[in-house]
Amino acid sequence: MIIKAKKINESFLQIETDSLTCQELYNEFRYEVPDSFFIRKTVPRFANWDGYRSLFNRRNSRLYTGLLPYLKTFCENYNHELECNFEESSPTLPFDPSSLELPPSVGEMRDYQLEAVKEALEHKRMLIVSATSS
Repeated sequence: MIIKAKKINESFLQIETDSLTCQELYNEFRYEVPDSFFIRKTVPRFANWDGYRSLFNRRNSRLYTGLLPYLKTFCENYNHELECNFEESSPTLPFDPSSLELPPSVGEMRDYQLEAVKEALEHKRMLIVSATSS
């Protein structure tokens, strides 16, 4: 089966495929919320919830762009053909720490901060978790 992925914006991909493959994608890109059993029992509005969060939306066939590598793995595992109508990555520029212009109140960046900036620039799509004062 052919899965066509079109980039809507920087956050979402539009997936075009048949309904059976959409159901497979829905099952593949979902996870059980921790303690969902207790949430369903204690909060009345969640009584009919199945306890899962889906990263693939079946109603509009959208998937988060950051999950593209996992979509490729899914296609390889289930023998689907993936067609993308966009360039997946662009060439990266070398990172030069001296090119960063920081306000004087910030001071000098520490090694781990420079490493985090370098990683983010190389991957172009990344979430950095850091303590408030770091």
